[in-house]
Amino acid sequence: MFKTFSLSLIALAALSFSSAQASELSINPGLWKTTTTTSNSFMDQPQTLTTEECVTETSFNPEEMTEELGECEVVRNDISDNTLTFGMTCSAEGNEVTVNGEYTAEDDTGHGTMDMNMSMQGMQMEINMQWTSERIGDC
Repeated sequence: MFKTFSLSLIALAALSFSSAQASELSINPGLWKTTTTTSNSFMDQPQTLTTEECVTETSFNPEEMTEELGECEVVRNDISDNTLTFGMTCSAEGNEVTVNGEYTAEDDTGHGTMDMNMSMQGMQMEINMQWTSERIGDC
């Protein structure tokens, strides 16, 4: 089976960006509130979860995520103004995952989407996520 492929890790990484740098986005450290709405091909209704997270990092590069996700490779890491467009593929033991997403930062708020397509043990599944986030203060 896959090494841990954490949706929450991707969601955490996608929240809280501010301005763009060369191949990574600067992060405005602090306490962030993120609302994630997730739907997939097996659920009747989308599910919404709101979390608060203390972010201490000062920048994010999607390629750093692949180190923790095992058999994954960043295939797209484009920054234009304050928008990160990213793509990843993961493959292990015959299982395949393709991830494509976008996150836009606007000072102390942000929003984005991510689509995951999975083929695991002959089953197909699609997961779609939408984020809205806001910095609500210091940690």
